[in-house]
Amino acid sequence: MKKLYIFLLVLLPIIQSCDKESEDHSFTTYYPTLELKGDESVSVIYGEDYNDPGCFAEVNGNDVSSDVEITTDFQKNEYGIFTVNYKITNADGYLATSSREIVVINPNDKVSQGYITITNTRDDIDVEYTTSILFNYQGPNTYYVSDLLGGFYSQGRGYGNDYALPGTIKIEDDGTVSLLNSGTCAFGGAASNVSGTYDLENKTFSIKTTYSGYNFNMIVE
Repeated sequence: MKKLYIFLLVLLPIIQSCDKESEDHSFTTYYPTLELKGDESVSVIYGEDYNDPGCFAEVNGNDVSSDVEITTDFQKNEYGIFTVNYKITNADGYLATSSREIVVINPNDKVSQGYITITNTRDDIDVEYTTSILFNYQGPNTYYVSDLLGGFYSQGRGYGNDYALPGTIKIEDDGTVSLLNSGTCAFGGAASNVSGTYDLENKTFSIKTTYSGYNFNMIVE
């Protein structure tokens, strides 16, 4: 009995030490949240200023929007796709971030720009998706396309943006479509060919991309 009593006395300081250690390191933090004002993607006409609609930030129910750090790579007199980044950190160093896309458009160009609603098909299967694809003016007859597959995998099948295949196409003055360059998607590999016809008067088109042995069709009627 005496030996057991001594053993308990030895354990007691250890237990007390652990409780004290946990007590010293426990704390409560309130995580920051960000909410964009306006749309996630906005269009700006080439040569015009970009006016940011802002971002609402909150910590523990308090409006801390004035503490949000805002940075952007937007260039007023350049075509392209730019980003606005928002960031806020709470008192304990926890970070919240968000972003917005800026698409610069040429309103005088004959080709539709911005996000275009299309019908998407793949030649070998009987399935059709309605998706939204970005066409961005890069210079005369040259356009960046956010997904040469027409959103077949990224939107239609819901795989996400990693499965989009971005690239740049050329649309001639007679409406003939061809491939200038292709990126890659999560499946790997690039588009081997892009062909089709763009009706410049009615802004309708049929564009076919050949990728990994399949033909993907973007159609606006």
